[in-house]
Amino acid sequence: MLIGFLIALFLTSPANNEATLRVPLQPGPKPEEIAVLTYNPSRVSAEDVKKWMLLHESAYYHTPAFGSYPDCKPEDVSKLEEDIQKTEQLVNDLDHNDYPKELADVVRYLKALQSFWLWMEQQELAYLKTGQTAAGRIQWTQPQGLSGTLEQNLF
Repeated sequence: MLIGFLIALFLTSPANNEATLRVPLQPGPKPEEIAVLTYNPSRVSAEDVKKWMLLHESAYYHTPAFGSYPDCKPEDVSKLEEDIQKTEQLVNDLDHNDYPKELADVVRYLKALQSFWLWMEQQELAYLKTGQTAAGRIQWTQPQGLSGTLEQNLF
């Protein structure tokens, strides 16, 4: 809800120069949710509005990019490696300097969330390859710029 309010601050404008934009919040041909936004194109571009909406709590950056592999089969290794590449790209795309300063904390939060999911995927991949858990040997490291505990940053 907070992200919607912050984005609304950027989009509000006098009624004389408005445009409406439909932004799918999930990828694919049939997204579950579509945001319908009214904004002032003289203040912000449609591309920026679309980019900001990907930060929404039901959108692209807020969901894990990996599938579920409950059986931990060796044939899942290539799928998981692809998922890890996708998540690495998500983490790399989330640079708070590429967003308005009012959204920087949201971007940092989502980067921490995606970084944690990336770490989880890497642990699952290591298990699939070796058959051994890494309990006690590997720790998740927060991205730079975050402070506090994982719980404070993610929940």
